[in-house]
Amino acid sequence: MQLPSLRRWLRRGGLIHRPCASRPRFAFGAALTESTPPAWWLKGRPRNVFQSRAEVELLSQLAVLLMPDEPIAEAFRDFPIQRCQEWGSSRLCPDFAAHGVLKTAGAALFIEYDGHYRHMEPQGLDRDARKTSALLKFAPVGSVVLRIAHKERQWKDNSVQVLVGCWQSEHVPSLHKTLRQVVASLLQSCRAELVPGLVSQLEASAPTQIDRQAHTFAVGAELVGSASRSGLAVEEFLQKEMQLTPVQVARSIARFPSARGLSIEANLKPKVEWFKGLGLSQSQVAKVIATFPPVLGCSIEANLTPTVEWIKGLGLSQSQIAKVIATFPPVLGCSIEANLKPTVEWVTGLGVSQSQVAKVIASHPQVLGYSIEANLKPKVEWFKGLGLSQSQIAKVIVSFPQVLGYSIEANLTPTVEWIKGLGLSQSQ
Repeated sequence: MQLPSLRRWLRRGGLIHRPCASRPRFAFGAALTESTPPAWWLKGRPRNVFQSRAEVELLSQLAVLLMPDEPIAEAFRDFPIQRCQEWGSSRLCPDFAAHGVLKTAGAALFIEYDGHYRHMEPQGLDRDARKTSALLKFAPVGSVVLRIAHKERQWKDNSVQVLVGCWQSEHVPSLHKTLRQVVASLLQSCRAELVPGLVSQLEASAPTQIDRQAHTFAVGAELVGSASRSGLAVEEFLQKEMQLTPVQVARSIARFPSARGLSIEANLKPKVEWFKGLGLSQSQVAKVIATFPPVLGCSIEANLTPTVEWIKGLGLSQSQIAKVIATFPPVLGCSIEANLKPTVEWVTGLGVSQSQVAKVIASHPQVLGYSIEANLKPKVEWFKGLGLSQSQIAKVIVSFPQVLGYSIEANLTPTVEWIKGLGLSQSQ
């Protein structure tokens, strides 16, 4: 299968794969890795804690693809090294390590997941460059460092850069899509370095499904800075720092269980500061979390900031954006391409100007969350049934956008019937 056709095929969806006795996890045939692990690999030991849930979710799937005969945990290894000025630690902890997948005998393939926003900051870029150098210095000649990110970075080191889309934690379809992107990019960028057998197998047996065993491994992984066994640290942070009530905390955890595994230092605190930077008060941030707990799992760089920038592009001021988020936090979980843009385009199609759209969203941001087919279109048809023209409907929406949230059966129709009972005609 050639790469263009592979890319088209990779776009297809998939389900969680459940291994069974009659079918191997992935039909890779003979083992692809060396029968004897290289010396550098044997120096390392599997780690017990991980930096982020996203890191483990994606990389555990790659472990199954690249080293199907190795236990998944073996790919997450820490290596003892000689402390030096360039890398001021006696340990080297690649996010992911593989052997036997490159043509050069004994060479290492290291994969780093750089999805956290700090990888975009100068200090983070510098540390990533130093880590790349340390990894290549530690491993044999011919080794490769692959860095996966969600946004292009204007820097160069000796790693291979790969850009992929984002996925929502524990959301199988979006993770599957990102996994396919990584595989396609790996084949495109490192084809010459990969062993031919692996190239053939990846092209012939691309990841059509999410591996169940890897999924289970990721869900059970313990994270740095988190209390994954009990979640007490996160719950305590939400109560003491964010002033959520015990009931609010319980409801938030019930709606977004992954919150119990988030790092307070690496995830929760930076997110709270980001919201404050938008102009939200401490109490408003707490309300956002209580109203829409999944926001805790959204990436600042890959999800939150792009959504805010898009809303700003509609013509809203900074204070209006803060009000939109405080009033309707679920907007941060809406897809720009699949939800927000189509809704705005549909509203403008009624004859509402760009400035009027900004006014509508500023006064009633819930509009962005309404379904076009299930809510907006039926509402417009109902207004037309009353005798309103399209321009009159547009005027109604601009003047009182809250009407779009009313039920036709429970609110609008009874109100019209009551008005008719006063003696007004249909045209009146």
